Amino acid sequence: MIPQVITKPIKDVISCFEMEFDKIKSPDFNLSSNEVLEVLRPHLEKIDFICETGKSKEKKNKCSCFVWI
Repeated sequence: MIPQVITKPIKDVISCFEMEFDKIKSPDFNLSSNEVLEVLRPHLEKIDFICETGKSKEKKNKCSCFVWI
């Protein structure tokens, strides 16, 4: 059985969503994933996530996976 523990990094990500919930909640807004990321990006970057800032080659990340648990 897998332990049901939420690690600190995951709690930090959840907190980013909770801080901006009123701006991104689906019942009130129909935001694309890029629009949600735009709202969450400052919070995610504060917890050391690297976020893409656009679709051009210069603005995309070179890694395909950024999540660590």
